Amino acid sequence: MTATAGRRACVGMLLSGTASGVVGAGVVARAASVRAVLTLDMGGTSADVAILEDGQPSFATGHSIGEFPLSITTIAVTSSGQGGGSVVWIDRQGVLQVGPESAGGSVKNLGRYAASGIAWWPKRPSSTAALT
Repeated sequence: MTATAGRRACVGMLLSGTASGVVGAGVVARAASVRAVLTLDMGGTSADVAILEDGQPSFATGHSIGEFPLSITTIAVTSSGQGGGSVVWIDRQGVLQVGPESAGGSVKNLGRYAASGIAWWPKRPSSTAALT
C-alpha cells in the first residue's frame, strides 16, 4: 500500500503487520508446493497463529484491537499473550504457565550472554530463556 492509498484507506492497514507474515508464509508454501501450513509469528509479548490451505489464508470478521471491535474482514489470525519475552512461572498447583507478564529488558541480554558462553539465567525467566 502506498502512502497516498494509506491516507485514503487507512483502515486497510489495521493488523497489516500480523497479516504480512501470513501472506509471506503463503508465498513460501506455494513455492515449496506445501498445501497445508500452520504459521507462528512470535514476538516479545505475543504469538500469532494462522492456517493456510493451498497457500491461501482464511479471512474472518469479528476481530478486535483491545476492547474495540473491528467491523472489517481481516486475515484470520489468533493471537495469544505468550511471546518470547513472556515470563515463565509455576502456579500453586505446580502447572507451568506462560505470561501474561513480560520479562522486559532482561531478555535482550540473553543472546549476548548465550553467545559468550557465560552461564546466565534471568531473575524472571522467559519463554526465550527456557529454550536456551
